[in-house]
Order: sequence, then structure tokens, then C-alpha cells
Amino acid sequence: MSRIFQELDVKEKKLLALFDTGSDITYVTKESLPKGIRCEKMRERTYHLASETHKITESCILPIKLDGQDFVIQAFIVNSIGGGRKPAETNRKIDLLFGAVMMEEWDIKLDPKRKKLDLSGLEKREFLSF
Repeated sequence: MSRIFQELDVKEKKLLALFDTGSDITYVTKESLPKGIRCEKMRERTYHLASETHKITESCILPIKLDGQDFVIQAFIVNSIGGGRKPAETNRKIDLLFGAVMMEEWDIKLDPKRKKLDLSGLEKREFLSF
């Protein structure tokens, strides 16, 4: 399992994202959502994130800009990530937890030795439709 922190833009608002291969799901905190992001109600589901249990009733589509690359992700809305604690690596609250499913969808890989994201797959993405 590997974790990397990186800042990204959502509608020109800077969010601190934790890229975490240990989580399948992508989450965003309600307080960090920029104005104008439309969220959809959904049937309540219970998810366990770190040592917290969350009852999730909304999800949203987020337009992301990461190192000059534009793409969109779906995220479930939670009140806090990691209990609102500030990780020692960043000294900032985590706004978005970027899960493995979204990383796979956009071909984003982690380079744990360098503690950086490998965006080569995202940069050369090609779409094929039939």
C-alpha cells in the first residue's frame, strides 16, 4: 500500500488530495467543495474510512486539474477524512482521498520511492469508441 499527497485544482480551488491505493473509493469533504459543484442524493450507504464510519448520502462529479491535465472523477461526500487531523507530511487537512478505482480509471500510478505521482498514463491517454 502506498500514499502520496498532492495539491490539485477543482474549479480553481486548491484541494489537498491523498492518493491512497489502500482505498477503493474516492471521497471529498463537504467543506472543501467549491461553489457550483452539483451533488446528487443517493441511497444511504455505510462506509468505513480509517477508523471512522460514514453514512454517505451524496456523491458528486468533480472536474480536476492535476499538473496541467484535465479530467473528471466521482467522489462520495464525507464530513472529514482522517478525523480532520493534519498529517505530519502536509500539516493540512486532507480535502480529497483519491481511491484506487479512480486512479486505475485514469491510469494514475504512484511512485513510492520518489513520493510522486506517475501521470504518464494520464498524459498519453487515448479513447477508443466503437
